[in-house]
This record gives sequence, C-alpha cells and structure tokens, in this order.
Amino acid sequence: MGKGRKGVLAAGILLAAAGCAPAGPEYRISPDALTWRPGWIAVLPVILAGGAIPSSASLPEGLVKPKPEEAARNISEALLASCAARSQVSVRAVAFTGSASGSRAEKATGQYMDSRMIDPTLSAKVGADTGAEALMVIAVLRYGPEVEGGGVQSIKQGANTRVGASQMSISTSVARAVTWFNAQFRCALVRVSDGAVLWDASVRKRQKRVTLMNVTQESVLQEAVEEIVDTFPWAKPRPAEPR
Repeated sequence: MGKGRKGVLAAGILLAAAGCAPAGPEYRISPDALTWRPGWIAVLPVILAGGAIPSSASLPEGLVKPKPEEAARNISEALLASCAARSQVSVRAVAFTGSASGSRAEKATGQYMDSRMIDPTLSAKVGADTGAEALMVIAVLRYGPEVEGGGVQSIKQGANTRVGASQMSISTSVARAVTWFNAQFRCALVRVSDGAVLWDASVRKRQKRVTLMNVTQESVLQEAVEEIVDTFPWAKPRPAEPR
C-alpha cells in the first residue's frame, strides 16, 4: 500500500517457534493504529476461501473433516476468546438480522479476501449497521486435518520364516497415515470512517499429528490464534506460563 487515504502499513514478521510450521505470522500495522483507538471493534462473520477445507479422501479413525460453518465458528470463537483475555479494546461478534446489512457485511469481507482492502463507502455502511468504529474481518484459507498422499494407505509387509524343514513367507497389510493439522487465516482491522486498514495479519500453522506430544487440530488452531493476536495493535502480552 502506498501513501494516501489508506495510510502506510509498517511490515513485520514474528518468527515462529522451531517446528514444522513456516515462519509467521506476517503483519502490517498503520501508524494510525499507534495514535487512534476505537471504542469497540465489531467482528464480521468469517468467510472461507474455496478449497479451505482439505479434501482428504479418508482420515484416520477418530478424525472428522470439519464442515465450513464449523471451521468458521471454531476460528471466530478462538479469536474472540483470545481477544477477550488480551485486547485492551472490546472486540465483539455481531449478528445481522436483516438481509441488507448481512449482505453488506459479507461483501465487505469478500472484498478483503480478494484485495485486502475494503471500499470506504461500504465500510461506512457496515459501521452504521453495527454501531462500531472499526471492523475486524477474518478470511480462512485452510483449516482441518489432511492425510499425506490423500488418504489412509495400506502397505504390505512381508517376512520369510522357517517352520521345520519348510520355508514360509508371511505377508501382512498395515494402515499408514501421516496426518497434518492446518490452521491458516488472515485478519484485518478496518476503520469505518475512511476504510483505512490499520492492521493486517496472516498466519499459517501446519503441524504433524503427534499423539505423544498432544498435537491436535485444537492445539494448532490455538497456537495460530495466539501468534496472530501477538501482533494486534492493542494486545496485552501473553500471560506467563507456569514453570
């Protein structure tokens, strides 16, 4: 983004902890976010990109592919819970009962999904619908478990053994599934008065399922949420972990 109505966003990267996930999240913060603070922030309904839910043909027992509405709800609830604990500004989800206001909110999030910008006229209208001075939009790019190679694979294993004077071959089949958990999404804070994007952040977590280390879809989502909230302009530091 260049100078002008949208402002200048300062870029930064927080390095992720060592592991399978790439470095992140990536974020940009406008200088306005350092001098201006909204009374409260309205969180718009989450939107999912096409193909956001991995299309694994099969998953190991106990894992279920999330439905789009479930993925949207899980991410929204996790973000709201983290903001409730750490944000110095009230962040609240809003429900749209009217078709016109709901359509405007969906259009605003769709614009952000496509261009990472929102038309200022539209943001002002959504602001009037919600009564908030700023909007938080959330776009989900990837969420849910997937199996490496597309599904659970059956692998044949063979061994030779001798029984008495006879040589025998024994063949068995075992199921193999390397499962990865995904949580990839991006968020933005938009000022309703002029459509300025004050904060824009994206995070991608992709971690291998490790039962002994208790790596789950929920733990990967929570880690992604905390990392992205770390970059929020008015976030308090994470509480110290007990030793």
